[in-house]
Amino acid sequence: MLLVYTLKSALVLTLLYLPYTLMLRRERFFRLNRLTLLTILLLALVQPLCKLASPESLTQVPVVADTQEMVGQIEAAITEAPIYVLGNPEEATAWGWQEWLALVYAAGMAAMLCLRICQLVQIRWAMRRGCLWRQREDDGVTVCCHVGNGAPFSWMRSIYISEADYEQNGRAILLHERAHIHLRHSLDILLLTLVEAVQWWNPVIYMLGRSLRNVHEYEADDHVLRQGVSLTDYQTLLVRKALADTAYAFANNFNRSHILKRIEMMKRPPSNPWLRAKVLYVVPLLLFTLVVSATPVIEPLLIVDGEEVDRDRVNQLQGDSIAYVTVLKGVSATALYGEKGRGGAVQIETKKRAEETPQGVFDIAEERGFQTVHGPSCAISEGGR
Repeated sequence: MLLVYTLKSALVLTLLYLPYTLMLRRERFFRLNRLTLLTILLLALVQPLCKLASPESLTQVPVVADTQEMVGQIEAAITEAPIYVLGNPEEATAWGWQEWLALVYAAGMAAMLCLRICQLVQIRWAMRRGCLWRQREDDGVTVCCHVGNGAPFSWMRSIYISEADYEQNGRAILLHERAHIHLRHSLDILLLTLVEAVQWWNPVIYMLGRSLRNVHEYEADDHVLRQGVSLTDYQTLLVRKALADTAYAFANNFNRSHILKRIEMMKRPPSNPWLRAKVLYVVPLLLFTLVVSATPVIEPLLIVDGEEVDRDRVNQLQGDSIAYVTVLKGVSATALYGEKGRGGAVQIETKKRAEETPQGVFDIAEERGFQTVHGPSCAISEGGR
C-alpha cells in the first residue's frame, strides 16, 4: 500500500508541476506562484488518499476492498466463534520482490528524514556557536550576530548574520531575512521536506523544491526593493555575497538562489494581471489524476449458510448464533466461487447450519490441498499435514 501511495503521489506532483514550469515560472506573480507550488505539494500528499469508485471499464486492474475490514466488524459482534483465514499459498513463503522493494523505499525515506533532522540540528548549533550578541526585536525576530564571514540566513524567527555584514550591509540583509520570516517561508520548507521524504526517489520533487526556494527569494528581494533600497546597490550586494560559503542548505540563505535568475526577475516588468488565469490549469489536471487513480472497488463475497447475502443480512446476525467465520482470499476464494470471489469471500456458518452439515470448510480446504490449523484467527496455507 505504501508503494502504491508514493507512486500515485508522484503522478499527481509530476502532472501538476511540469505545466507550472512552462506557464507560471517566469511570471512576477510571486505570491500566486508560491501558493500554486504549495497547493501541488498538498495535493501530492492528500489526493492519493482519496478513494473514488469508478466504472470498471475505466481501469484494467480493480482494487479489492479490504476483506479484513469486514472481518473486524464481525469480530466486534462475536466473542466465542473462531475466525479462520484461507490465504494465497504464496503468502506463507519468503519475501518477494515487492517486500524487498518496500524495504528499500522505507530505508530511503528514513535516510531522507535523518538527513533533514541533522541539517536542522546543524542550524541550531550554528545559531549558538560563536555568537557575539543576540537581540530580540519588537517584531519578535531574534538577530544573532556572529564572528567570521559566513553567509547570512534565517530560520523560523531567527536571523544569522556576521558582524561584518551587520556593520556594512545590515539594513538590506535584515530586510531580506525579515521578509523570509514574516512570510513564513520556513513552514513551506517543512512541508517540502515531508513530501521529499515520501518521494525521495522522484527527481521532480527536487525540481519543485528549487522552484519554491527561488520564489521565496523573489518575494524577499521584492520586499527589499519596495523598502527603498537601491536596485543597483542591492544587485551589487547579491553578487558579492554569492562568493560566500553557504553551509546551511536547509535554511533560507541570502545567497540561496541563482544570482542571475534573481537579477533577471528584478529587471522584469510586472506581468499582465490577466495572466493569473493560467493557474486554472491545475483544475483539469487534478480531475484527470482523480480519474486515472480511480478504480472500481470490489466488495468481498458474503456467504451465510451457503447462500450469498448482503451486508445488511450479516449485520442482522446475532453473535451467539454464529458457529465460525471463514475468510477466503485470492485463489482460495476464486477456486470456490470463480469470478465472484476475486474480491475475497467471507463464509459465516451459523450454529444451526453447522449441526445439520458436519462437513466444514476444513474438509473442503484439505480436499483442495490446503493444510488446516484449527483455532481462533488461524491461517490456512498450502501443504500437507
